[in-house]
Amino acid sequence: MLVAAFPPRRLIAAAEAPSASGAAGVAEAMLLYPTTNKRYRREMAQVWALAISTGQWSEPGEHLERLDGAHMAWAARELVGSAKPPIADHDPVIGAVLVELATRKIVEWPTAMLYPATPEVEGRLRVLLQRCAEAAQMQKNGDDMLHTLLRLKLRPRSLAAMVIEAPYEAINAAYGRSANDVVGDLLKTPPDGLADLIDYSSMAPEGAAIAGGLLCEMFDGTPSSLAINHEVLYRRVPTITAFASFGGVCIPDTLAVCDGPLLLMAPATRPLATVIAEWARRTPGSNVYLALTEPILLPPGSLARRWLLE
Repeated sequence: MLVAAFPPRRLIAAAEAPSASGAAGVAEAMLLYPTTNKRYRREMAQVWALAISTGQWSEPGEHLERLDGAHMAWAARELVGSAKPPIADHDPVIGAVLVELATRKIVEWPTAMLYPATPEVEGRLRVLLQRCAEAAQMQKNGDDMLHTLLRLKLRPRSLAAMVIEAPYEAINAAYGRSANDVVGDLLKTPPDGLADLIDYSSMAPEGAAIAGGLLCEMFDGTPSSLAINHEVLYRRVPTITAFASFGGVCIPDTLAVCDGPLLLMAPATRPLATVIAEWARRTPGSNVYLALTEPILLPPGSLARRWLLE
């Protein structure tokens, strides 16, 4: 977590002697470690800002996708000049800064295109998710899946401004009077209808969020949470990742598997089955990969074996 990775004594030292290297260390910590503490993260952002708030600045437009050096200098001036952190709102300046810093980092990662999963793998995934939906009560992972689906409805900067928290406040800020409808639409679908919402031919991230939630619910040792945009930087294990309206033309909207600083991109053919199979292959604590590729090797008596072979 952020406070442990960058403790207050280190932050005080960086604030007392602002420097480019100190600012880089603060930025790196904010990108790599999540937190529940908005106030501390904003104090870190202000220390980052002290080192870059000089020089020419230019206020970016609200819908500008990327920020250049002058825009970042403007954001730094805003942070330095605002002594009290806006704890109750979505802190748009921090959101803009974090999205830009994350984009600069992620575009440097190596990428590769995944070879499409076979029709047999996709067929098994369809059966598996349908049966998972019928059997799942979503008591273990239901809230996490709902929160992920709600985070997908936020713009990248609003999402980046969040800390580890339920996304309801951010949804309220983004949608106003329509917020209850946004949440209510997701709550209307019973667990046994979740699999029907998945579009297997699409890069739409909602399908990956639902699939991951169902697999986590029914398979022990299966981490499910979909990483959205900058959230991939927090992950230390292979993760299904969705990029949505993030990074301008540098990072297309797509699904991918992230394994360390490597992005394995979904192909146009069977994208969802491909990323889930590759993610499962890189997740040794789970039996999902066996279920998709060699279900005969699943433990005798397991639900997945019965679903796929009997």
